[in-house]
Amino acid sequence: QTSKPTGQASIGLPPVAKLTVEGIVIFISFGITIYYLLKALGI
Repeated sequence: QTSKPTGQASIGLPPVAKLTVEGIVIFISFGITIYYLLKALGI
């Protein structure tokens, strides 16, 4: 855990902003997963 600091520790963002950033990252990752899944199915 020490080798990978959290966004709050490295940037100094408040907890709410950190949660927002994490939410955006999860949303983007989810979107990419759906995109490749549909692409693999030929849709």
